[in-house]
Amino acid sequence: METYSFGVWLKQRREALRLTQRELASLTYCSVAMLKKIEADERRPSPELAELLAASLQVPEADQRVFIAVARGERPLDAIWHLQSDTALPTMAFHTPDPDPLPKPATPFIGRIDELREIGRHLARADCRLLTLVGPGGAGKTRLALAAAQTYASMFPDGTVFVPLVAITDAGMIPMNVAQRLHLSPAGQPIEQVRHFLHHRTLLLILDNCEQLQGNLDWLSALFAYAPGIKILTTSRERLHLMEEWVYLVPELMQSEALFIHIAHRVKHNFDEVSEQADIRRICELVDHLPLAVELAASWTPMLSCAQIADHIAQDIAILATDVRNMPDRHRSIQAVFDHSWNLLSDAEQYALMCFSTFRGSWRAEEALRVGHADLHLLRGLIGKSLVRIREHGRYELHELIRQYAAQKLNHSGNEAGASQRHFDAYLARAAQLNDQQFRPEGMAVVRQFDQEYDNIRTALNWSLDSGQTEAAIELMYHLWFYWSRRGYYYEGSEWGLRAIRQAGTLENPLFSIALSSTSAILFVQGRYSEAEAIAQTGLQMAHRLEDPEAMIMALGTFTFTSVNIEQALTALHKGIALIQQTGKVQEMLPLLYQGAATWFHGNGRYSEAREYYQKSIELFRDLHVLDFLADPLGRLGQLALREGRIQEAHDLTVESLETARTAGYDIVFSAWGLARLGLIQLYLGQTDTAQRSLEEALKFFEDDKDARVKQETLAFLSEAALARGDITAAEAYLRGSLDITKTLYYQLEATHKLEGTPDALPVDLTELCMRAALISAAQGHHERTVTLSSIAEMLRAQSGFVKLPPLHARLDEAISTIHKLLPQSAFDAAWRAGQAMSLRQAFEFLLS
Repeated sequence: METYSFGVWLKQRREALRLTQRELASLTYCSVAMLKKIEADERRPSPELAELLAASLQVPEADQRVFIAVARGERPLDAIWHLQSDTALPTMAFHTPDPDPLPKPATPFIGRIDELREIGRHLARADCRLLTLVGPGGAGKTRLALAAAQTYASMFPDGTVFVPLVAITDAGMIPMNVAQRLHLSPAGQPIEQVRHFLHHRTLLLILDNCEQLQGNLDWLSALFAYAPGIKILTTSRERLHLMEEWVYLVPELMQSEALFIHIAHRVKHNFDEVSEQADIRRICELVDHLPLAVELAASWTPMLSCAQIADHIAQDIAILATDVRNMPDRHRSIQAVFDHSWNLLSDAEQYALMCFSTFRGSWRAEEALRVGHADLHLLRGLIGKSLVRIREHGRYELHELIRQYAAQKLNHSGNEAGASQRHFDAYLARAAQLNDQQFRPEGMAVVRQFDQEYDNIRTALNWSLDSGQTEAAIELMYHLWFYWSRRGYYYEGSEWGLRAIRQAGTLENPLFSIALSSTSAILFVQGRYSEAEAIAQTGLQMAHRLEDPEAMIMALGTFTFTSVNIEQALTALHKGIALIQQTGKVQEMLPLLYQGAATWFHGNGRYSEAREYYQKSIELFRDLHVLDFLADPLGRLGQLALREGRIQEAHDLTVESLETARTAGYDIVFSAWGLARLGLIQLYLGQTDTAQRSLEEALKFFEDDKDARVKQETLAFLSEAALARGDITAAEAYLRGSLDITKTLYYQLEATHKLEGTPDALPVDLTELCMRAALISAAQGHHERTVTLSSIAEMLRAQSGFVKLPPLHARLDEAISTIHKLLPQSAFDAAWRAGQAMSLRQAFEFLLS
């Protein structure tokens, strides 16, 4: 018979000596009732009674002290197991208890190979005795711990003991739970029993779900000293804070899509992961690859498409729940997982976490203090509880599902307005700091650092406009106009500006005037001319009424873009320059105004003046330490060199411009513009394949069509490159794409009543489009059309003073010369006169035809 009970052992020993309970009671001077209770493990003998029992049961004198300790529950029963070999007694079969087998997970172990290797490296270290796997609820910590135990079982010849602690809150109860898992006697002192059992064993002890434990864990340190062969692997949402502890932060599951597909196939036999792939990826991204959330989401596939599941998750985490009966309650929903964590937080931690839900992306400790009243100590506590994640450069963030959960708590708490206002104030201050520093020597680094704040800037703008605080939103935008320009956020900047303008009503102040002018400028850059014109006029009129120098400078700068001709533009530019020099306001606008003037001179063939103004702008940008802005005038100097036929110089300046942009982290739109221009120059240098690669790379930037003007130009260059390769079909297709964009831009500008027959008012090069179209017509054998298009190009050049690109001009002259020999003189002259007689509108429609 096997036994783990002192009472049973006592009874067997008594019976082996052929003693009745009454006889043993008489020998030990106790009552029969007391002896019955001792044998039933209902009572422990006193020290005196234990000593009498030892003598009466013939326990050897050398073992009597140990026997008394066991009888008193101070030592485990196995301390007297050796007494079974006493030849005076029949053998009683005691055994080493076997731990329960490890739990069998319901889901397969997917991915986590790197994590397993890292855990194995830790477990193999002699100095790593206690390893804690830390991560948020549902991160798969338990699954990973079990996989590690199975993978590295050979390290622990005495096996693994798995102890679930989810229902335990008192750390003092852990030894009892370990003893139960080992099937040790319930009558002994658990700590002593566990220590004695583990003393000579090489074993892995897994303590699962430790985050809720309260109390002293110092007994673990003593256990390591008493049982040198054991290691402990714990799972927790926060570290245990013991000297011996090593911490492994469980990362997100990068193979979460494979987990989703496995669960989906299990619940829906005909699940088609191929057609659902994009939405599966979206689901996994929405839940930040949290394994439990992925499983819960996949459980909905019999009822909902993956797109519907993703939409529901984006709106409310309540969908992340299951009705599987044998899943632990705490894992039946993400809400339950987070409720468990929430209930373990202090009031201050709960308040901070709620306020942190106003953040988007990452944030700094300064904003955590301002928005959530969370100092570094409180932040460290939330990080330790796996609720806040620490990122590089001392920044913090929330798992998106935790953010949604905390946002619900904030909404129900009545503190949402106050937290959002503090969030707005914090990022208004951050934007003001950017605006103050971005034109200093450290400006480029400041801009790059500010990029990390941009998700929160968007959130602050959205909240201020949604809550009707339009003036506050305009104040925030005031600090962002140059940032939007530097980063190429033209479309976004214009959308925020238009939204504020619509809400502002009759508002009139300098910041609103600046908002009007700045919105107009970036609308014009996008080719949205009809929108830009009206807003620019409103901004200029308001600036005049207010007589505010800064508003006037910004309005005059914008007016240069929307002017009908060069004289009006240059007059506004020089007024703006003079006002800056008189007032000292908005010094950073000065090089931009010089560059604007240079662009007008450039477009009208006044190259010496253009070069002078480009150089002035470059010098001023360098004085302001705005080195990223240098890329634009450098690139335009390259285009100037190209117009004058200095192709190698154009190449070198364009390469320098691109390298400057990339080094400075300048916007991708500029990189695309530079790559497109470089591709054309490479074509003229005879580097056809290299040119094609540059142009195709530039085109990749325009999938969203948010910078139509540059895309139009890139497509035109690609048509010329295709023609150089002899691919007439591709050349025609590229040119058609370019003309489609030109058509939109043309009618946009025509709606402003500014064209009126002046092609220089259209910031799209119709002259060169006609020349490229003529070359394609020549290659197709359409001789009369080629002559007419060439005539239109010459007419437009004469009207605008435009200087043709020498290589393009040379190719077209060669084609026309050939056609002149093939066509009768009368047909040639008629085709030429047809082009000369056309109005701008007729010429444009002929080109489109």
